Amino acid sequence: MILLLPDFVGHPSCFQTLLSHLPEQVESINYHTLAMKEDLSELAALIADGLKYKPTWIIGYSFGGALGYELCQRNFPTARLVMVDSHLPSFSLREMPVDEQYQRWLTTDIQDWLSLMQELNEIKLPVILNNISLFSQWQPKPALQQAWWIRCTRNNINVNTDWHLLIQHVHQFDASVRHHEVMKESSVISYLIKLIQEVTFS
Repeated sequence: MILLLPDFVGHPSCFQTLLSHLPEQVESINYHTLAMKEDLSELAALIADGLKYKPTWIIGYSFGGALGYELCQRNFPTARLVMVDSHLPSFSLREMPVDEQYQRWLTTDIQDWLSLMQELNEIKLPVILNNISLFSQWQPKPALQQAWWIRCTRNNINVNTDWHLLIQHVHQFDASVRHHEVMKESSVISYLIKLIQEVTFS
């Protein structure tokens, strides 16, 4: 089973392009259907308890990569983790108020989409803000032997990407796109499909 974990917005629609290409059983998590937690490890435990099958792959986009790290560390040590442009919380991020982090992330296009999704009751702002808070306070420990990391090279902000301090072997794939475009990028979709096929059946 392939487990898909969205970014902090929390809606599985971010995986729409990828879903049609995946070769096996998939489960996409929607954070807006779950109880809000005070710690990222608690959210990971809640998700793990609700799964019918153990995942063989965990693909986490942005915030979902951090959540996937917790799931692999605590719940599914044999699962293979792919982090799609995920980063680590920096000191400056920990010091920044959640509302300010949220406003920095917003663009006009994203804001329009968020407004529409809120009107449709598909997403809830308190869940989004709570996810931002969970990530800001996350303090990961070195735990994994390997993981795959897709890094966007056209991001406009500097982020903490020192995954090699936590993961023994990081298989890196660079994509010349911005963060909010990565899950629709054809080279990224092709890489993920090929990776799953080759590693699963090797």
